[in-house]
Amino acid sequence: MGRLICSVRIRWCCREFGGVAGGGRGIVGLMSVELVRASRLTDAVPYAYASVVPAGARLVHTAGACPIDEHDRVVALGDVAGQARQVMDNLEVALQAAGAVLTDVVRTTVYVASTDQADLVTAWNVVRARFGDHDAPSTLLGVTVLGYRGQLVEVDAVAVMR
Repeated sequence: MGRLICSVRIRWCCREFGGVAGGGRGIVGLMSVELVRASRLTDAVPYAYASVVPAGARLVHTAGACPIDEHDRVVALGDVAGQARQVMDNLEVALQAAGAVLTDVVRTTVYVASTDQADLVTAWNVVRARFGDHDAPSTLLGVTVLGYRGQLVEVDAVAVMR
């Protein structure tokens, strides 16, 4: 089975060479995350089918980003797109705190508390737009309920440490 690969360049610091992770100035290099598109699967989907992380890369696993504002309130009650925007804002903050950005993401899971496929598509369109050309593998799920009262959208991610 053939595969098409899109490489995403990622900055990294190597501890063994005194990089930032090791406390020194050291060597900063580039790693490539491979976004894989399987030639025997449809190319009509807006995401890669797999991603390959370079050996030795450090991974960031986020908790599910929720549509919670700075006052611990669920925002945009009843508005899937509005909640998805807040979720993506919060996901970016969490990634940045860990030293990563959206283009470092190698996989996401998008949860939507709805049985209506149109709601799933609405959330997906917001999430997908935020990632731009970086189309890491993702799973989109309709679920019965999420953790906060009124919560409709949640996204978790795995990224490579920059």
